[in-house]
Amino acid sequence: MTKLVDGTYWVNDNRISITAHVKNTNPLKSVASAKIDGPLEQFSDLSNRIVVDLLAQLRVALSPAEIAQLRRHTTDLAAGKLLFDAERSRGEGPEPQPTPGTSVGPQTSLGAWILGRLSFAAVSYAADDRDPEAELRARLEGYRRAFEQQDVDAVAAFYVEFTPKQAAALRRYFENAGNLRVQFDDIRIAIIGNQAAISFSREDHFVDRKSGDAQQVVVRVTKLFAKGAAGWQIVPEP
Repeated sequence: MTKLVDGTYWVNDNRISITAHVKNTNPLKSVASAKIDGPLEQFSDLSNRIVVDLLAQLRVALSPAEIAQLRRHTTDLAAGKLLFDAERSRGEGPEPQPTPGTSVGPQTSLGAWILGRLSFAAVSYAADDRDPEAELRARLEGYRRAFEQQDVDAVAAFYVEFTPKQAAALRRYFENAGNLRVQFDDIRIAIIGNQAAISFSREDHFVDRKSGDAQQVVVRVTKLFAKGAAGWQIVPEP
């Protein structure tokens, strides 16, 4: 019988509440559910505990190897959450609330929409002047290097505004990410005048300092840029 797993999490200040359900799909019926609350910095441990709770309800015993794999997976989730918080450029607004069956990551849907709307105009614009695209690619490479150097101030310099909340999340991400390597691929740039949207795939490889395990975080990111006196900088979404 096919089973479906869905869940949500809610963040309020430095507290997180996670709810998860396991359901049979035919007929649709809940067979296990769990909820857990705790400090946001314990996201990885809380995720482990809720998964173990669900498996116990389903009478599934884990081997040591499976427990190790579970820890690696939830470490990835925790790292991804910190990276998402650091990459957000909407200021100090409320946390996005995921719905069952969806995931939350640094992909910016509005930025992707703007990229699509700009793409046709950008083709003709870039054909006449390649300098803005070259400047943006160089800027993006500097942004990537700032992450690899694990320099919060250097990353912040690429933003028109980098909030204290973003800085705190980035510091926690760097504190746990040993030997961090960052790669940007499939870079797509749309430019109109002094505004641009850049979409790219980001892949982070690092060693989790708590467990010693190799980790990988892969996301699709869209950033909005504007050119001012300080050059091209990342701006908040409208």
